[in-house]
Amino acid sequence: MKHLYTLALITSLAIALPNAQAEEGHSHDSGHTHGTVTLPTTLPDLWSAMEKEKATLQKAVASQDGHGTHDAVDALTAYAKGLPELSGSLDEAARKRIEGQSKNLLRVLDNLHHATEGPDWTKAASELPKLDGIMKLLSTQIPPQN
Repeated sequence: MKHLYTLALITSLAIALPNAQAEEGHSHDSGHTHGTVTLPTTLPDLWSAMEKEKATLQKAVASQDGHGTHDAVDALTAYAKGLPELSGSLDEAARKRIEGQSKNLLRVLDNLHHATEGPDWTKAASELPKLDGIMKLLSTQIPPQN
């Protein structure tokens, strides 16, 4: 059963990752639509983009900027989905840790997404320490930039 889950996950990522795009026309009460995020081609570059987007997200949540928060969450979600694919050159243990923490990151980002659509800024702010913790764990697996 575990192999079927892994195969389903890999297949869904293979379909979703080439464009790293959120659902076009996906709308909520705020009437926004998702845009396209271009994934960096190396793991260190992807990590650098994630760190910058995390800072943007933190500022947007602090200022209760719904659109800014949503855009940052969308970008981080696309980046998190790209982490396992770009970690292929790492050893198996590191790849597994990245895959697991990527899933955790996606859960927190989903929570942030829903909290800011409420909007429930207290809930959104409470997710930021979780985001920080997961990203700290991930950072230990990412090789430094050349």
